[in-house]
Amino acid sequence: MGRGTSKAGGGTTVISNVPVNPVALTDSEAQQLRDQQDSMYDANTTSAVKMYISNTDFDKQGHSLSQCMNFLEDNGVDLATADVNTINKQYGLRLTANDLASLQYTSAYMDVAVHPLGKSVQLQRGAHDDLLKNTFGIQDYSKMSQQQLQDALVGQCFQSKSNMSTSYDVNKNPFLGKGSGVSGGRELILNINAGANSKVLFGAKAQSEIIMGKSNNYKITGVRYNGNYATPRGKYTSMPQLEIDIDTF
Repeated sequence: MGRGTSKAGGGTTVISNVPVNPVALTDSEAQQLRDQQDSMYDANTTSAVKMYISNTDFDKQGHSLSQCMNFLEDNGVDLATADVNTINKQYGLRLTANDLASLQYTSAYMDVAVHPLGKSVQLQRGAHDDLLKNTFGIQDYSKMSQQQLQDALVGQCFQSKSNMSTSYDVNKNPFLGKGSGVSGGRELILNINAGANSKVLFGAKAQSEIIMGKSNNYKITGVRYNGNYATPRGKYTSMPQLEIDIDTF
């Protein structure tokens, strides 16, 4: 298992997070991990996680707090120093000063509360193509062949700018599970092998949610069209669904 360490430049100790024999968690196994790690959450962290997983219409435009927070951080916004009028104008939002304070509170406490997952686990995430656009400059992946995408992406490494909600049980994932439609409008499916040292928080129990923190490093190991189509929110045309296999490291 990837618990060993290696040295980076300057003598800094880097903890390996390569997944070793990742497993599909059962609810019982997940509860054991949750019980072990819930004790690490103080009242502020518990409150921040509850705010993050809430599905309320946070911005009065149909988006939850986590969607707003992740969108802004994916676009490079430093919430700690952000000005509400500037981000509203730049991104077409309608946030109040109190909304921004809630985003700042949630982001800050989640950042310091992430902890090791504890074992190598198989996770999945239904996502939009922001990852391809913002990280790899691929504006319309649907115009590329599978081989072109493999050539462009396999072997590429990245660190997410925002927290990533994932599930260990695909059937409980609201964007991937039964009754959610084809990927719940998510055109990307991320199959993540997360190492034991992955920095995480446990989220909505009913959705088998494990939130991957911003401090994790990822490497793309596979890319393929799976033959399905999804219609992302706000779009009127369907997109070919793309599966991306990812390992932490």
